[in-house]
Amino acid sequence: MKIVPTITAYTPEEFVKQSDIISSLRVLKPRTRSGGSNPVLPSQESRVTSYDGIPNPDRHVANASRDDKLRVQIDLTDGEFAKPKTINLNQIYWPMEWAVDLHLMFAEPTKWTEMIVSLNPRLVIIHAEAGGDLFGFIEHLHKFGIKVGVALLPETTVESVKELIKIADHILIFGGNLGSQGGTADLSQLEKVKQIRAVNPNIEIGWDGGANLENVAQIAKAGVDIINVGSAIQNAKNPAETFEQLSKLSGPT
Repeated sequence: MKIVPTITAYTPEEFVKQSDIISSLRVLKPRTRSGGSNPVLPSQESRVTSYDGIPNPDRHVANASRDDKLRVQIDLTDGEFAKPKTINLNQIYWPMEWAVDLHLMFAEPTKWTEMIVSLNPRLVIIHAEAGGDLFGFIEHLHKFGIKVGVALLPETTVESVKELIKIADHILIFGGNLGSQGGTADLSQLEKVKQIRAVNPNIEIGWDGGANLENVAQIAKAGVDIINVGSAIQNAKNPAETFEQLSKLSGPT
């Protein structure tokens, strides 16, 4: 079980603030070069840039190995499929020690294919209820080594999207408020876990919506693989401590 901290930002300033909170959750140990003992120096760090190539002046991070990466989800809405509208795809960036999942609450995510490929996230999550050729979208991103997940709103049945479940890498069970952090988790949606496993036994299953210290253990016991947590971490007095508590309550990774 893995706790995945989440960003939902409506302004660039909010994005920076939430990113800084997540960056504080874990500090990477100094790396050494392969076969040597010399640490990687600041001058050898990589500058983080946004999609449009504009460097972010105060964010420098050392290249991290895959095992060191902190998995983070970035939520984006288009103001149509989900309101209110967040910042745009071309306004996001992340440190190289993050493995990023993009959750796109877009009416037509296929229109953004080129930009998504350029960003090269670990995983892209689109909604089963979205328009466009979702099957072609999944196939295309797979060619670039990008995993694709499918999110299910509460009213969407597993049976109605089982063909997507068969080819996706990840299914996100959505049990919260579309387009915003916080709110109450609809735990009745956990019944979908067994239904999804019946269609694709090996698929990764995530939960998104209202997860907190009070219910994270119950969500974990239902059999999901990851739990995305937004406001419970972002609004905590001590985000790092809350992240650790959530990780312990959800069980071993």
